[in-house]
Amino acid sequence: MLYNNKLAFVHLQKTGGTHISRVLEKVDSFDRGPKHGRLQAPIHGNQHVIGSIRDPFSYYVSLWTYGCLRKGGLFERLITRNHFGIKLKWYKQAYHTSIGSLFIDLWDEATRSTSVWQKVYAEKTKENFNLWLLSILDSRNSKAIGENYFRSPISEHSGLLTFRYVLLYIKKEAWIFEKEKMELDTLLTDWGAMCMVDDFIHQHDLTGQLLSVLEKLNYTLSDELTSEIKSMERTNSSGSKPFEDFYTAENYQLVKNRERLIILQHGY
Repeated sequence: MLYNNKLAFVHLQKTGGTHISRVLEKVDSFDRGPKHGRLQAPIHGNQHVIGSIRDPFSYYVSLWTYGCLRKGGLFERLITRNHFGIKLKWYKQAYHTSIGSLFIDLWDEATRSTSVWQKVYAEKTKENFNLWLLSILDSRNSKAIGENYFRSPISEHSGLLTFRYVLLYIKKEAWIFEKEKMELDTLLTDWGAMCMVDDFIHQHDLTGQLLSVLEKLNYTLSDELTSEIKSMERTNSSGSKPFEDFYTAENYQLVKNRERLIILQHGY
């Protein structure tokens, strides 16, 4: 996360946010918060809030491919057990959650099998991706995924991407644990009012949309700086082939169903 008295950028994982941050720091001076942290307003006042997003289909391929490179917190949590410290941290961050929830989470962490995760990250094949995707989108694995996903009603109807998206961009973090507010129909109807983001930068047109937002905020960029920004190479690429090559027809539809909020909000 980057912020100053004019704008704040909140970075959703695997959506081009590292590149956005590099561009922004060429344009202005910013304070830094946690890389994938929420904007805890007020920081300086009423900043213009920027968020990052990408289509769910390529998102999941990128997230899996990153794990195949033996990288990422999700990968590390899934292939090994006994992450009790971070489980306790997430429990403390949840709102109105019973102590029984913590014991259930810790028991799952101590006893769950890691064999399927070891298999799906072993080699970049279509078969492994689709098995990984089915496992990630299976609500029975929500405790293994972590991040308080299983404690939110979102896990009952939507995937990890929607959960991360809502968690970062919702105005009040406590809402993510409230069943009535997190019903899918409610989210689809009320998300515009719940969301703190003023402009989203879409990963497929990252540079063009970011330059448009900076112009709207009255940043004056020299021709030289604009040219430099347009020529900057993307960072943290997972180096995967086109996402369409990985999906079965059934799993493509599964993602459409589990990520309806993002697909409808952003026209994917």
